[in-house]
Amino acid sequence: MQMDTLSSLFSLGYRRRAAKRVERAESLEQPEPVNQAQDSTGPSPFDSLPVEVQLRVFAFCCDGGNDLKMLGRLAKVSCSWNALSRSGDLITFISMARKDKVQVLATLAQRSGGFLRHLDLRGCTNMSSSYIKQIPTVCPNIRFLNLSRCNSITSAQLISVIRRLPFLTHVDLSGLRCTSDITLDILSRPGKLVSLDVSYCRKVKASGLKLVVDRCKNLASLYLSGLGIANDSLLAAMSHLSSLQQLDIAESDDVTSRGLQLAFLEPSTHSQFLALVPSYTDTEEDMHLPAPPMKFMPALTQMTNINLSNLSLAVTDDVFTVLAWSTPNLRSIICRNALTLTDAGVSRLAEGCIQLENVDLGGCVLVGDAGLLALGLCCGKKLSVVRAPFCPRISSEGVRVLLSLCVLLTTLTLDSCAGIDDALLKMLEHDPCPALHTLDLYGCSTSITQAGIARALAAVNKPIVQQQQLIHPHRTLIRRGSVDSDMTLTELNDRISAIKLYSKREKELVIRTDSASVFNQVFGRRASTSGLMDILFRAF
Repeated sequence: MQMDTLSSLFSLGYRRRAAKRVERAESLEQPEPVNQAQDSTGPSPFDSLPVEVQLRVFAFCCDGGNDLKMLGRLAKVSCSWNALSRSGDLITFISMARKDKVQVLATLAQRSGGFLRHLDLRGCTNMSSSYIKQIPTVCPNIRFLNLSRCNSITSAQLISVIRRLPFLTHVDLSGLRCTSDITLDILSRPGKLVSLDVSYCRKVKASGLKLVVDRCKNLASLYLSGLGIANDSLLAAMSHLSSLQQLDIAESDDVTSRGLQLAFLEPSTHSQFLALVPSYTDTEEDMHLPAPPMKFMPALTQMTNINLSNLSLAVTDDVFTVLAWSTPNLRSIICRNALTLTDAGVSRLAEGCIQLENVDLGGCVLVGDAGLLALGLCCGKKLSVVRAPFCPRISSEGVRVLLSLCVLLTTLTLDSCAGIDDALLKMLEHDPCPALHTLDLYGCSTSITQAGIARALAAVNKPIVQQQQLIHPHRTLIRRGSVDSDMTLTELNDRISAIKLYSKREKELVIRTDSASVFNQVFGRRASTSGLMDILFRAF
């Protein structure tokens, strides 16, 4: 009897403990009651929105589907958000640049389907034929296609892809060896091209480019660098492209000064211009043609960026005169190695193109201080980048005037300019350009002395040198340490190639040269401003 009582008590206690464990588990599973005034137990307001609105919110949060990291974070919030993140509507841009993960590309392309608009495959060298053939089938609405340097693609595959993508407007085929005139013929048939880059496509001929120019009237960007096939006939045809904004015809040997001028004149006035200007060859002594009279209507007035580098003797003062008259909205001009261009042409360009922000006159040996003065006076409010390496007529005085006029100048390149000397360093010591952060002086070591550099070092308030590991047997980068303000370069080892000095300045200025014993200098104001100035010296 006693044993039965004990067993019943033990079983009762076991059942009670088991019941408590069940209650505890149920209490953990069920959320605590929430006050209706603080939170509603109904569905989320976001879930009640239409799917189209939810997708717009997602697209805003992840930059139109381009920020895949943010898209992944949103997918972890809830099951409904995870489903939204997988919607192909969000994936309008895919970039696999320099990546060979073709399986990832195939998965993304299949998910996005007809919503994909941008496809960037530049540098993908392991694309198999099966994946290439699937691109038009899975993503037929692509507008932007970049196949730059995808040299695993054959000519037949490229033609097959382009033929089945009728909505292409922006195409980059630069460095693609299989690009030919047949490719350009198929691309230009719909007449929808807005941007085309066939730089360094050696199989492309002038006849293929002529088809593109004649058919695609809305062309805004055309890059033909490294082809060497642009000629006067092609340039004359370009004058019909009223929407052209960016043009790159660098390294074209068959271009003449007259052809360049025809490109920027209305086609209806070409015959009058040719009658006024006699034919000539680049070997003649008189390379200068009369400036076009104002009765000739300008063409390509929307041009903002142009590259005329390495065009032999074709770029003359007359070409710059026509540019100044025809392209008032020009922002950037790159004109390297124009051996016949003088200060007069640069002055005319500066007077007509006051919106210039980037000017590259490298190798223009006849351009000097007068050209820099004109750029500073006319374009000083906008000019931010000036590159004039290998210009022996440029002196420190001309650079000083340019820096004083261009308040927004950030980059100045003066490689191998023999006229640069300590006067420029002294000017930087006392009155530096506030926005300048890069000054290249490679090859100027013969005219820049250690004394000038030492004076500039002495002007820097309490410079701090930081030391880093050895990066070359004859190049040492120093960090962490201190030097006196009157320290001279002779106290530093010639093997040091980079020194960082910090002073009170908002912007970082870098001055580079190429001497192992004469360091590049970066100088700040004597007056204190917020922030630190990073002064970097390099010797190569």
